[in-house]
Amino acid sequence: MASTGTIFAVIIVAVVILVGGAVGLLYLYPNVAHPSPKGGTTTTTPTGSTTPTGSTTTSPTTNTTTSRGYSLQLQQSGSQALLNSSLTTPVSKTYFKYDGLGNDFGNNPSYTYNYNDSGNNWLLQGDFEPGTAYFNANSSGVSFYDQTCSTPYYGQPLRECGPYFEWNGNSFEENVSELSGALYGVPTNAQVFSIYVTLPYYNFNGCEYNVSSTGCSYEGYGPTISGIWALDVGNSATGNSYSVAVSLNEFCSQLSSSFGTCVSSTNDLSVGLGTAGFVNGQYQPSLSRNLPVNVQSLRYTPTHKLTIATDLHSYFEVWVDNVLEYSNSTSPIAAGNNLALNFYQFDNVDNMTLGTTWKNVTVYANSRIFVSGLSSGMTAVATGANGFNATATANSTGTATIDVSNEPVNLTVSVQQNGQTIATYSLSVNAGTELKLAGT
Repeated sequence: MASTGTIFAVIIVAVVILVGGAVGLLYLYPNVAHPSPKGGTTTTTPTGSTTPTGSTTTSPTTNTTTSRGYSLQLQQSGSQALLNSSLTTPVSKTYFKYDGLGNDFGNNPSYTYNYNDSGNNWLLQGDFEPGTAYFNANSSGVSFYDQTCSTPYYGQPLRECGPYFEWNGNSFEENVSELSGALYGVPTNAQVFSIYVTLPYYNFNGCEYNVSSTGCSYEGYGPTISGIWALDVGNSATGNSYSVAVSLNEFCSQLSSSFGTCVSSTNDLSVGLGTAGFVNGQYQPSLSRNLPVNVQSLRYTPTHKLTIATDLHSYFEVWVDNVLEYSNSTSPIAAGNNLALNFYQFDNVDNMTLGTTWKNVTVYANSRIFVSGLSSGMTAVATGANGFNATATANSTGTATIDVSNEPVNLTVSVQQNGQTIATYSLSVNAGTELKLAGT
């Protein structure tokens, strides 16, 4: 897979994804500013999530409280989304004419489709030849499809099947086909980045390793289709760039042996997380590493929410649905002055048409709600749609910091003492809101 550079801060980053040794390409663009959240600890126990729409409170309203005489007063309003892209602007079935991303198969120029969704210009590309790929967009989102062997198929996998060619005919460079969307110019004060992905069920039963000539065949460790969500960070002054990517991978739940035949008609999901880096334009293996996740295996269901939340300084979180897969007080990648987002489909199965659907990209400037004026034993609570519930205790200065990165809008905030609610703010709030508990 060749890489190309574009003048004016378009930086290409190679990222090793955790399934089958797949290698993708991530893009960057220009801009910086990552305000740090305030202290405190948070416990989050959500049971569902919805597409955020959000509203912003504008006046310091108080609520009716218990006989102890407490009220919550607004100190600073939260904010609406910095960026909304539903990915539902209609596009009829459109074929990718040939590879983008450097185009190392054939001599055609690289192909990019400019998909404008509510003013957000996504660049849709792929590395799928010698197969065929196309996409469409409707109310369900943007759907990628990879017809991994060309039709009609003449039994020549090196000439006709993308995954087979990538591994067996391209010096073992990778073992997947890839389709992707890239958005440059993401606001540099952004801290929460979410997308929904649908991985339809695919029956890999009977799929054999590295055969391709007849029936289902796969490259890599097992038949797999993956959806990847990536945050890219670059520095236009140095040319250095970094990326973190979370992958959700649908795979055959049982093989007959290592590199054997799939012997199951059921699939599982696995979660992967990795980083990559370029320094002075050169790929740095030491900066590209796998990160541990808290729940590696999930039961297969088709639609999931992927969230990356970070200020690239004091915290870094990755969520899959309502599972906190990774959390650290420092960022595994460096800060910079460019932000970009990517979503990817990787698949390594020949003789099948595989697809993913992507919807509802949202970006927010904050992932926390702050409640000050608390005394010892008090707890701040935020509740939201579908049972979302996050709690936080106060730090030494009496401020509780509630982590709402997985549900940053339309939240109700209250304060509890000894298990009893003593104050509830009367309006719904968004991430970034600051409240203060006061006596009346």
